[in-house]
Amino acid sequence: MNLSLIASAGAAIFLISAGTAAIAAPSASDALDRACANDMHLSRDSLDYKSCVASLSRAQTEIRQQKMLQQARADCSAAGLTPGSRTFAECTLSNLPYRVGRVDIDGR
Repeated sequence: MNLSLIASAGAAIFLISAGTAAIAAPSASDALDRACANDMHLSRDSLDYKSCVASLSRAQTEIRQQKMLQQARADCSAAGLTPGSRTFAECTLSNLPYRVGRVDIDGR
């Protein structure tokens, strides 16, 4: 994929994640399909199209997870826990709605 396609993909991610409640949102897969096929003019049969959809899907997942992490951290801060402390880390992890890999809190 060339640089202009990557820039277009970045813009598509932003537009997909910035949808408003006032407009009936299409399904995520429809939005990704349109971004890659229509906006970036990739053939649905091409490897570039498949790579585009996979990349945008991963980016969308990462954006959602980052928002959930920010919310979990905000909730733990609001509870009076100190960022960087073990209790803050445990609070953050326990408030995430998704599982994370093994985290070594003790540094062992």
